[in-house]
Amino acid sequence: MKISFRKPEEKAQQNAAVPGRPGEKPTRAMITLSTCATPEDHAEGNYWSDALGNPEHRINKIGTLVATRPAT
Repeated sequence: MKISFRKPEEKAQQNAAVPGRPGEKPTRAMITLSTCATPEDHAEGNYWSDALGNPEHRINKIGTLVATRPAT
């Protein structure tokens, strides 16, 4: 999932309790890993960055908890 750092509606999807679905209540444990899309943005000719050097887009990968085990 590629999210624009500059578009509030896309940022809301990234920050939602259920990734990609703002306002939906989670029913299972999930995690979102997010990274900057600098090489991808530059390859597309997008060189925008904020004051801290962050590119416009983030690439998100979403994981769902499928099992647990006791701590040892």
